[in-house]
Amino acid sequence: MNDPIVSQYYISKVDKDSMFNVRIISEEEFVRYTAHISALRKMSSDESLYTLVELNYNDLKNQIIKYESEFGGIHSISIPEFEKLMLNLNRLILNYLSAVRTYLDHTETRLKRTYGEKSNEMQNFKQYTNDAFDGYFSYRFLSKLRNYAQHCGLPSSSIEFSSTSSEGKIISKLIMHFERDELLNNFSSWGKLKEELGRKNQLFDVISLLEEKACLLKEINEKINSPIYLNHKQAGEELMSLIKESERHKGFPCIVSAVGNSTDVNFKMNWIPVDSVSKVTGLAIE
Repeated sequence: MNDPIVSQYYISKVDKDSMFNVRIISEEEFVRYTAHISALRKMSSDESLYTLVELNYNDLKNQIIKYESEFGGIHSISIPEFEKLMLNLNRLILNYLSAVRTYLDHTETRLKRTYGEKSNEMQNFKQYTNDAFDGYFSYRFLSKLRNYAQHCGLPSSSIEFSSTSSEGKIISKLIMHFERDELLNNFSSWGKLKEELGRKNQLFDVISLLEEKACLLKEINEKINSPIYLNHKQAGEELMSLIKESERHKGFPCIVSAVGNSTDVNFKMNWIPVDSVSKVTGLAIE
């Protein structure tokens, strides 16, 4: 006769092919911790689109640094190299602008569905983005540039490298110019931005505008997430206590259900989202 089926629950640490059970927990604790983990994973999933924005911007920034090192200063650049450089920068800018648009659209939809059209969360989002749009040319222009790119592709651009000497080292900076008149002549949907764009120099730098918008989006994202993190703080604190309880053991923290008998046991592991716990509690985890 087979042994009866029983269930047991643990706080555990898993390291490669080994598992160490820190202590037994009750079924009630297991259910509560599972709900906390699910909520923080949902929060992390909601944040993933902003992560894509940052990844695309970092790709662009790192490529610019690479080009400054390769072609700045006294270095020369061939026509094929220049064409490849321009194509790659255009690709990275388009990727970034598309990621920004997707992030903003999906964030607005998510806040509406989760909290409601008239909620504080939704009204704050509108206020943050409207303030950035009204207050910064970079935010307005790059929002419209994404629409321009959809219809016309990115406008013609030119590149220059400026160099300065500091402590015997040559420091190079890549500057990418767009042509004002081409932007105005090829696109009729600038709206109120048309007059402002017309006051710009014929050639104006776009890299500095991308840098500023990246900072603005980071600030907006932090403001949106701040109250959301507060809502999850209790869940984060409870999971943080489990992380600290198990920190002297190697591996990754998780809660485990073990269901079976003496001959056949089925283990299910639910990983504690350490990064999300750190975010909502404001505590660093080694």
